[in-house]
Amino acid sequence: MEFGLSSPIVMEILSHKAGLYSELIFIAFAYALMFIFIYVYSKKFEPSERSFVWWLSFSAFTLHVIFILYYSIAMPIRNNLGGGDAFGYILQSYYMVQKWQGNMISTPKIAETNMLYYYWVASIYYTFGLVIYAPAYTNALIATITTIILARYYKDFIAWRAVQYFMFIFSFYPSLFLFNSVIRKDTILIFLTAIIFVNINPLLKRFSISSLIKAVASSVLLYMLRFYQLYILLISVAAGTFLLFREQNRLNKGINIAAGVIALIAFIYTIQHSKFQLDVETFSLWRHYLASGGSSVERIEYHSWLDIILYLPKGLLYFFLAPFYPHNFASLLSFLEKPLWLGIIYFGYKGIRFLLKYYPQETWIFTTFILALTLLYSMIEGNIGTMYRKKIQIYPYLFMFASVGILEHIATIRKIPELYILAPQRRMQWATEEDFR
Repeated sequence: MEFGLSSPIVMEILSHKAGLYSELIFIAFAYALMFIFIYVYSKKFEPSERSFVWWLSFSAFTLHVIFILYYSIAMPIRNNLGGGDAFGYILQSYYMVQKWQGNMISTPKIAETNMLYYYWVASIYYTFGLVIYAPAYTNALIATITTIILARYYKDFIAWRAVQYFMFIFSFYPSLFLFNSVIRKDTILIFLTAIIFVNINPLLKRFSISSLIKAVASSVLLYMLRFYQLYILLISVAAGTFLLFREQNRLNKGINIAAGVIALIAFIYTIQHSKFQLDVETFSLWRHYLASGGSSVERIEYHSWLDIILYLPKGLLYFFLAPFYPHNFASLLSFLEKPLWLGIIYFGYKGIRFLLKYYPQETWIFTTFILALTLLYSMIEGNIGTMYRKKIQIYPYLFMFASVGILEHIATIRKIPELYILAPQRRMQWATEEDFR
């Protein structure tokens, strides 16, 4: 099917497109939702911290809105910053809405897996009309909410200054800012993963019905959005749990055994009831599929696990350092932020080393998740264009580690006791007599 700017389907979508007035109404609605959420959720912060949460959230979301408004006016929908995938979501969702409204008998078939985002975009169009970039504004709102939720969670472990560093980096990191401003599912993917982690980690220490419900509901949605991400998350939780099993008391051991059994059953069940198989043929097929496009790295086939292992160093190099030259706007951002990215990796490593001393279980869980995604994408990703986009899935946790690493570096220079890097309520837990001298 022809999808040029003057093609029939593009002209049909443009003929049904809502006007600027409807877009402004949707933006106002998104602002209202943001203010309501911050007003309610900011009560979980200290009064002295709330002004920063308000300022940063409002600033970040407003910059998103200005950016989306600009490219929605300056760029045609077929060649928007989200690329072909974004137009695919627009097109498929338009068909789905037409069917729901009784204007079409059938729609093109969507993928049997990872189909949640199609329904999400279609639901927005069905509710608010064909405001083309409404899903992009929604992503910006969800990114802002994710920042606040993670900041509140991290505040229980690390000093407020480190949390501020995290919020600033996570909100304004160039390529992440871009991907949170386009019609892509990565923003919701990060949001659901964060919700699961925020609720699962406390569950490993104390049972809570509300945390369990939120973790399970988010897991179901995550499976519908990108199924293999749930597998990696379950593996990460299991790894962090059992690595420190001997150090736990009886109650925590019981909770962790139950969590491990549930995670194992869920993992086995989903593997058996999906087309995903952990074998060389599947990895080779994925790499061949993902290597298609103009920014493919190199087309290779895996014939054995040895082939995968031998290619892994080169895959890691591409994952961490690609793109090596800019070929579009997104890759230009990623290329220009390379020095910042290398700094994030360095301080992230320092943060992991520091937090392993004080919060080994949580640190192992997040570190395992980062390593698992890094290894997976290094093995199967053959396209630079999708590689640096999928890399943002480790940002919420790597940026937290980097924020701690930065604060530790500053504390070392100023000769401040390292306990001040921890949250105030945690310092007494680790304080010694020497700290009071």
